[in-house]
Amino acid sequence: IRISRGFYHDLAPTLERADVALAPNAGITQYEEWHPTLAMLDEQRVPFYFTNFSPVEVDSAACVVRDVHDLELSMPCQLNPFCQPVDRASVVTEGGSISPWITNGYLAAFNSDVVVVA
Repeated sequence: IRISRGFYHDLAPTLERADVALAPNAGITQYEEWHPTLAMLDEQRVPFYFTNFSPVEVDSAACVVRDVHDLELSMPCQLNPFCQPVDRASVVTEGGSISPWITNGYLAAFNSDVVVVA
């Protein structure tokens, strides 16, 4: 396993093709810096798994990636079996709906053939 810090699109020319990319609590909708990395991961067909705090965030990220990169989720949003253990999930209101809020709580993927099952 090799772990690198920085933007994948900046580091990729000096690295071997990644077997998989993981972005915990990615914030894809909050950071435009994701766009060149997502484009490169798609071009290289690297499986990309990401987590977010809520299913609403995962759905929002999927919409942004679909609209900007024409990519669809290959593994739909699901409860992350590796999420932070909690006694109870916090609940927040997002856009008028109640949604659970768990650190690394929800997992989804692009370019994946593997579905994680809890």
